[in-house]
Amino acid sequence: MDLDRQAPRITAICATILAAIATGAALYWLRPVLVPFVLAVFLSIVAEPVVDAQIKGLRLPRAVAIVTTLLLGIALVLVFATVVAAAVVQLRDGLDSYLGQLRGVGDRFEGFLARFGVDNTRWIDELLTGEWLGTALQSLLGEVVSLLSQLAIVLIFLYFLLSSHAVLLGPVSATWTAIRRGIAQYLSLHVAISLLTAVVVGTILALLGVPLALAFAFLVFVLNFVPNVGSIIATLLPLPVLLGTETITSTTAILAIALPSVAQFIIGQLLEPKLLGKRLDLHPVAVLLGLMFWGMLWGLVGVLLAVPMTQAIKIVLMELGYTKPVADLLAGNGAGQTTAPRASDKSNESDAAP
Repeated sequence: MDLDRQAPRITAICATILAAIATGAALYWLRPVLVPFVLAVFLSIVAEPVVDAQIKGLRLPRAVAIVTTLLLGIALVLVFATVVAAAVVQLRDGLDSYLGQLRGVGDRFEGFLARFGVDNTRWIDELLTGEWLGTALQSLLGEVVSLLSQLAIVLIFLYFLLSSHAVLLGPVSATWTAIRRGIAQYLSLHVAISLLTAVVVGTILALLGVPLALAFAFLVFVLNFVPNVGSIIATLLPLPVLLGTETITSTTAILAIALPSVAQFIIGQLLEPKLLGKRLDLHPVAVLLGLMFWGMLWGLVGVLLAVPMTQAIKIVLMELGYTKPVADLLAGNGAGQTTAPRASDKSNESDAAP
């Protein structure tokens, strides 16, 4: 019977679904341990070329090269923390002034709605009270403080991962090599692209005299790691400050939104696809689902690492025979389309070549 022939396949699919549910529960339950470890793994992939460059170029011992790389990373973390602290202080000092100006804008908007018979505008007052903003900032700062509190654990993991990299190179599988190469290419290029976008947008806002230009540039850098929606949020973030600053004219406000939008479009839609190419090979819907899934499990770290984590899962699913359709679905490949060859297939072909 057809059911008898399909029984092994159905059993394998059901076992895979149950294993996925159990894995998701384990990822959430083991979050205090897995978050610093996974973060250290991704940082080791990014830091390894820096360590190798010091070993080959400066003839430094590997241990010394690792220590200097870690010190450089700590310095960058301190710079980012300083920028965030300065941005929070500036926002706190000017919050009352911004909210006062926004309430004036809200009053005019309520008068405009009243002309059309809309009287229930309590939601506008609740939006402009600033309580939601304080809650959001407190939640964000809580995530950042929690991440910084785990910095020592991340550095310990990172040191041992970098120290054992040379030993692990021998027996690694083709799957892990493909995952490592894809993540390294994505992270290195995306960090450069995000930094370029932040510098361009920050320069535009500073030249236009927009308050908190440095803070908005930093947020652009961070939010560019959130695909599709991150750049939109980063472009609209200055809007409350633009509306709540008396010295900002209407022309300046329009330019402060339009020019960063143009810069985001040129870098994100023209430059980034040429540099990244088909390395990701993920459907936009799969990216958004990955953002929600990893954000729900691991918070801010999950959002920032959602794309490379989803890409790694897609590569593993591609290697397993019965889960290859799921990998095709993540890549957006429908029926009749072919996916890239598996890493193990490439390895076998290279081994068979004379």
